[in-house]
Amino acid sequence: MKRSAFGIFVAILLLVASGAEGSSREKMKKGNFALSLNGGLGFINGGDLNQMVQDWDKFFTDSNGTSDSSFDWSQFKSRPKFGIELFYYFSDRIALSLGFEYMKKKNIGQVDLNDSDSVEGTIDEYPYRYNTQSRLGFDPQNTLSTLPITLNAYYFLPLGRRSQFFIEAGFGYYLSKLKSVYHYNLEKTEELELYDPDNGFLLDVYINEEKYNAYHNDSAKSNVFGFHGGLGLELNISSRLSLVLEGIYRTVAHKNWKGTASENLSYQETYGSQSEGYTQNTESESNSYDGQLLYITYSDGTSIVSIDNPGESKSRGAVVKLSGPSLKVSFKVRF
Repeated sequence: MKRSAFGIFVAILLLVASGAEGSSREKMKKGNFALSLNGGLGFINGGDLNQMVQDWDKFFTDSNGTSDSSFDWSQFKSRPKFGIELFYYFSDRIALSLGFEYMKKKNIGQVDLNDSDSVEGTIDEYPYRYNTQSRLGFDPQNTLSTLPITLNAYYFLPLGRRSQFFIEAGFGYYLSKLKSVYHYNLEKTEELELYDPDNGFLLDVYINEEKYNAYHNDSAKSNVFGFHGGLGLELNISSRLSLVLEGIYRTVAHKNWKGTASENLSYQETYGSQSEGYTQNTESESNSYDGQLLYITYSDGTSIVSIDNPGESKSRGAVVKLSGPSLKVSFKVRF
């Protein structure tokens, strides 16, 4: 759908440009206004979103899980971007523009860490085998969308009749939204097998099993000013239509995120023995609340970027950095 809209818009630009080209045969002077449609790729630092991925990656590497463990979670590195920009030319060398852009990226991860162990020995001359198993699953999903509104100043330097070099600088107001979904699952099983010391027959099996599930949903917003600068090359296709190749670097850091969260928690414990039967306890709760987006670290070295209250231990306000270079291609028409 986006590609279709892009193609329709370019076609309109070409029609406008061809009409303007016809007028140029009558040697009309170029207008003071221009309109461009652009698309490209923006690279970002990511801030605490990427720090969270790094923390989990280190935890996974240090844990030395079994061969069926897996880590599939990449960092926020880039986002596609689309935009529209309206120019006003004070002269052929100097122009100001007002721009609107849209950037969005969904980052999905999956962490599975499994571990098992078995120990044999004797208790009061009774042989035993003690087995432990654990499985940790973490499925994060973060969607970061941004609408920058920018004001830009341009200086153009002609390189010939059909091209010109330019430099630009400006600032923008960045309206960002972060939606996060986390599913955390932890299962632990302890099993004690007790054997007859005379004939080796299995006498009894004692089990203690715990299952913990957490579903967490966040929606947070942050608005902040940022600055950018760059340079580019404009190639004239006709007297009114041009192709623009551009590279910029922006500095943006979102710090004051506010939003809402909801969570569903459940805990199940099963314990007992084959001879006497098993007991099962189940607890669950659901919560929803408003709060600040925090970067929270835990004792095992993992972390999470989530909405909570600042009183949470080892937490601080989350910082999501959009700083980085961007590359874009534009079609621009003067009128």
